[in-house]
Amino acid sequence: MRSKFLRIAVVGIFSAVTIFFALRLLNIKISDDIMTYMSEENKEISFYREVSEKFDIDNIMMISVEMNSVYDELNEVESIRKELYSLKDVKKVLSITNSLIVSSDEYEIKSGSLSTILDLSSYNVAEVEKILETDSSLKDTFVSKDGKNVLYILNLDDSKKVDIGLLLEEIEKTLSTRTYYLTGLPLANYEIAQTAFSDVVRILPFAILGIIAILFTVFRSFAGVMLPIVAVIISNAVAMGLVTIFSESFSTVTIMMPIILVGIGVDNTVYLISRYNEEYRHDEDKNAAVTRARKKILTPVLMCTLTTVAGFMSLITARLIPVTQLGFYTSAGII
Repeated sequence: MRSKFLRIAVVGIFSAVTIFFALRLLNIKISDDIMTYMSEENKEISFYREVSEKFDIDNIMMISVEMNSVYDELNEVESIRKELYSLKDVKKVLSITNSLIVSSDEYEIKSGSLSTILDLSSYNVAEVEKILETDSSLKDTFVSKDGKNVLYILNLDDSKKVDIGLLLEEIEKTLSTRTYYLTGLPLANYEIAQTAFSDVVRILPFAILGIIAILFTVFRSFAGVMLPIVAVIISNAVAMGLVTIFSESFSTVTIMMPIILVGIGVDNTVYLISRYNEEYRHDEDKNAAVTRARKKILTPVLMCTLTTVAGFMSLITARLIPVTQLGFYTSAGII
């Protein structure tokens, strides 16, 4: 009776822990910023951070929009700029129509922008070109050489807190009738993170199905398939749940952890089931078979687990922070 109660208690505890960590995965976040790969104590990273904060480099996105003729459509250029500026999390939009133009002659120095100097609803293209001659760098920066592409520079509030996916949807709505191209560090980090996540979602089912097929071929029983899979589910839930507790989000390195644990997590369970089957064939006594199997494989399984954990824990000495995290959390999942 006591043994039965103990088994129920163990199953209950493991179930509760698994559910607790699994629920934390409902708000899973994946982000990737190469500048967080190294410690802040690194001189190059520290210098980059200083420059980035001063010039807001990390929060810049650029959009190139195709037009028939930029100089003939400055009113439309300014209209698009205002629409982009109205989007959530966009604090500033710079383009050719609102960039500062400074000109001077022997009598005075003039400053302004095309939107303040000209009436963009009615203007002469020759007049625009004359104004831009005073600052050719402005023309070369925001307009392509053939005059058919205009550049918009978006300054975001904080790219680490901005929902880039939602922002891209809003940009798509704004420019739905136009051909446009996007670039910038926030977008690159977002695309890398999304690609890593989609790879895991695509690969993980194949890994699980492959393991199920092998387990069924070997054991030919429901228990022989389900016990290793349950072990994998528990290890993944715990390891990934710990990431959500101690880290803000997964990186493109730590998000690969589920696939690693799927391969490693079934090993000890396979040892146990194989030994149990051998012991059961001796006298067909289930309880006795479990007891003998547990005693015989305890030391080998323990040593196998410890050596595997030691291997992954060695990653903690890595200089790249995501690799360190991968070693720690994967070790926790194995244990």
